Amino acid sequence: MSVEPSVSVVIPTFERRRIVVAAVWSALAQTRDDVEVIVVDDGSTDGTAAAVGGIDQRVKVLRRPNGGPAAARNTGIQQARAPIIAFLDSDDRWQPHHLEEMLALLDSDPAAVLACTGGATHGDDSLHRPVGVTHAALGVLLGGLLYTSAVGVRREAVDAVGGFDERFRVLEDSDLWGRLSMEGKFVLGGVATLEAGERPVRLREEGRLAGLYPPAYERGACRFVQRVFETAERRPLAESRRLAHAGRGAAAAARAMGAVIAREPRRAEHELESAWRLLPELTERPDLFVRRLRRSHPRWHEPEEREWALAWLADVWPGTSRRREDLVRTA
Repeated sequence: MSVEPSVSVVIPTFERRRIVVAAVWSALAQTRDDVEVIVVDDGSTDGTAAAVGGIDQRVKVLRRPNGGPAAARNTGIQQARAPIIAFLDSDDRWQPHHLEEMLALLDSDPAAVLACTGGATHGDDSLHRPVGVTHAALGVLLGGLLYTSAVGVRREAVDAVGGFDERFRVLEDSDLWGRLSMEGKFVLGGVATLEAGERPVRLREEGRLAGLYPPAYERGACRFVQRVFETAERRPLAESRRLAHAGRGAAAAARAMGAVIAREPRRAEHELESAWRLLPELTERPDLFVRRLRRSHPRWHEPEEREWALAWLADVWPGTSRRREDLVRTA
């Protein structure tokens, strides 16, 4: 008689046969053994399914046509048996105590719908959490609050918001976190339990070069505002007006990013002024804006483009010279 798992680990993967095996083993090597591991092979042609299928009886391999990470994660969630879903990208690895830390965070607050450990012990995507944030949604909108491979969520909350939006080819995780923040609290830990492994950049680079990021940031922010109103219609929602303003501010910041990339300074300044007014926390964190711009700009590798953007932002961004120095340091 099989034991029902307390955690379902969902690992989406595409053409990563060599590195996904290490991710699977790290999930199986947890101090908790009441775990099922669901590997969603998103249309790989490199033998991924065969490589992971025989590792352990707790590993379930699902194969599907390629549809992107949102669709792959939804496939895993649909087959999950546990009340808690933990996400692990195929190029990351967990330390053995990761699930213990994540579950302890959730247990510490029954009202919490999401827990995230302290992120990565090393790697190029270290966690940068905004300070002074009073609602998880604001941190999601500003960026850098959560690391997907360090997140665990309650299954009922994910079902309530409809899972990942499969229309997103990038930033599908941030979109989900924003909608989940309407359902309950997020609990953030301080212990780093994730080892960022090799970082294949093909998908990220394709999204950057195709200009997908600014529209995706704006779409996610608009979806967040929509979710605020939908939630407020069903039940009282504290700070709903402020959250709606913040979502609109994040959308304006995304449009400003697109204008910077297009070298349209007048439009960029107009959108930034709207963003600062609606989301005043952004004025304190120019580094977060630059981090997103760096991730999004198709020509960031060109010194002239990068230097123009940084010089212009330093000229218009409100605040002290110290904050302006953050722009250069972040770049």
